[in-house]
Amino acid sequence: MPAFALVLLSTFAAVGIGLIALELWRKLKSRKCEFICVCFDESLPDVKKPDIVIICRTDEERDEAIRRVCESDARTAYIKRM
Repeated sequence: MPAFALVLLSTFAAVGIGLIALELWRKLKSRKCEFICVCFDESLPDVKKPDIVIICRTDEERDEAIRRVCESDARTAYIKRM
């Protein structure tokens, strides 16, 4: 019985280490993302929450997302890159 408990404890430790490594990988990967906040009022996200938040990984994605949002709405869009 003590051997079974040792194996079970070791399994939980290995799973924990794997989950920690996965979370660190996700955090490092998310640093490459860029956030774009789109507001249709002049008060931009400084005063209130933005209407749309877009997460982009590349400049091409960013430009395409901005183009599509601005095309589909007749209102003036104010954009803040974070």
